[in-house]
Parts: sequence; structure tokens; C-alpha cells
Amino acid sequence: MSQIAKFDRQAMNQQLKRCGQLLKELQFIDMYIRLDQKDEARVNMTNPANGRLENLAVPECFGEEVEILREMLRETTKDDYSLTFEEMRLRVARRRMANGEQWAAMRRVADSDLSMESLKFDPNLIPYFSKMGARDGLILIAGATGHGKTTTANCLLSHYLKQYGKVAYTVEDPAEYNLHGKHGDNGYCFQTEVDDEHGWADALKSALRWHPKYILVGEIRSPDAAAQVLRAATSGHLVITTVHAGSVEKTLHGMIQISSQALGDRAAQLLGDGLSCVIHQTLGATGPQMKTLFTNPRRSGDGIRSHIREQKIHMLSTEMDQQAARLAQGVPLFSAPPRRVS
Repeated sequence: MSQIAKFDRQAMNQQLKRCGQLLKELQFIDMYIRLDQKDEARVNMTNPANGRLENLAVPECFGEEVEILREMLRETTKDDYSLTFEEMRLRVARRRMANGEQWAAMRRVADSDLSMESLKFDPNLIPYFSKMGARDGLILIAGATGHGKTTTANCLLSHYLKQYGKVAYTVEDPAEYNLHGKHGDNGYCFQTEVDDEHGWADALKSALRWHPKYILVGEIRSPDAAAQVLRAATSGHLVITTVHAGSVEKTLHGMIQISSQALGDRAAQLLGDGLSCVIHQTLGATGPQMKTLFTNPRRSGDGIRSHIREQKIHMLSTEMDQQAARLAQGVPLFSAPPRRVS
């Protein structure tokens, strides 16, 4: 029997009442627990004494829960994964240090209803993001580590399932948010994780057998996976994925570069055909700061798609500036199609 099973949860809660809190009530951002030795645990959190983010020792009154969490971490063989502990969603990374010590770092996934309003999306962007759920194609969400790419991806998927229904299938490593199950009246999400670093392309092939409207890919990690994403985005699915990139233009360059290793010259053609939107975001004090590029949903005559197919990515900056100006002025990004004369 594992050490975890020996703990009586009710008795532990009674013991913790002497400090009046459970571990989930400690408002930390990251937690670090040493695995090969007890009594070492630290957190990144705001120091209430000065309002600054600091690395602090976990208060002793949380010791019982820290030990239960430590045993859970020690019993898991994976190095990178997510777990739920006391209603907290934690993203875990286990590593051996240069001096031989073994530690686990856990990023706490913030509690959120994953609505665009609660995440403080630009109100001018929300209608366009919302309407993309009725389209097929590819939504690329880019940015640096820790700037909310995964949160945005999950937010969009959750919104689409509630608003439009249908089936979603996710391919993640690890799954940070719990999306599995019913959303709204007619939406359902099947959430999966990839254990093998090289299994992303196979997982995406498997996803297509579930006939989903929406596919969420946690991250593109191989040329074959990138190729599968582009094929899915141009065959009736709406694919949402995240990439590490420093700008909208670098996102598109990177996508062409990695997918061309599997698709050759067809990569730029498929990206131009399938792209719905690129979002590059950084986290600010007032929410995510987003730079966006939308393609025309009617496809024909879209200069943005032509530039991508011809790999003239440098020419997209003017299009981005024009779209940003239209958004700020409340002017529609794309004019309505001309009425047919009878």
C-alpha cells in the first residue's frame, strides 16, 4: 500500500485546523518540493508584508498536506505532467539537480471560468474570436513561456463548445485545464494526453477518427505533427494550437519552416489556405495584450492568404496595421459581400 493510502483525509483535515487553512488556500503561484528529503518546500507568492513577489518557505502548519503531495509526486514516474490536488490544478516538472537532489516544480493553474470577459480580452476582439468558432481552419496562438497561450487556447475552445456545440478532441502534454465532458447544451470535449514525445503526429491521426469539429493541439513539436495540423485545418476542422514565437510574422515563418520538412513546398500553400487567425500575446497588468492577424472567411481574393502562399510574410505588417486601426475605430475588418443582382 502506498504512503498516500495510509493517510486518513478526515483526520488530516482536523489536524490542519490548528493553522486554519488547507494548502489550496495558500495563494502561491509556483511551489517547489524536494522529493528525496522531507521538510523542504518553497513557494513563489506575493509577500503580504511588502506586496512583492518572493520565494518563501512553506509555513510549517501546511506540513501534513505537503507530505501527502510529496508522496504523490514520488509515486509518479513521468517528469512532466499535470495533477489535481485538493481542487488545485498543478503543472508539474520533475528534475534531478546538478548536486543530486531531486525536486519538483509546480505551476498553479489559476482558477478561472475561462470566459473571454473574465480573462480581460480586448472587447474589440471578442466578436471576431467568437465568430471563428463557426469556421474551419487554423488558429495559431503565439508568445513566450508563461504568457497565457494555453489559457487563451482553452478559453476559445470552451467558448466554441458552449456557443456552437459539436465535438472537440484535444491532444496535450500535459492537459492543464479540465475540459473533458459536456459544455453547454450540445458540446462535448474528449481530452487526451500524449505520453511519447514522438507520438504527436499519431495522436493527431487518431483525433480525426473521432470526427471532431474542433481539435486543440497543446503544442506543435515535430514536422509530422505540423503537417497533420495543416491537413486537419484544410479538411473541415477548426484547429487551435500554440507555438513559441516572438511576433505574428515569426509565428508564420516558423510554421512554414517546420511543416515544410514534412510537406515541402506544399506547406506555405496549406497554411495560406487554412489560416483563420494568428494571435501573438504578452501578459500585462490589465490582461493579455494581443496582436492579431485575421484572414477573410470568404477566402477568395484575400491578399493575406496570397502573401502567405508566396512566403512574402514581410508584407503582412501593413495588413496588420490596417486591421488594428479598424478594430480601434469599430470598423468591420472585412466588407460584406456584394448583393447578388437578380
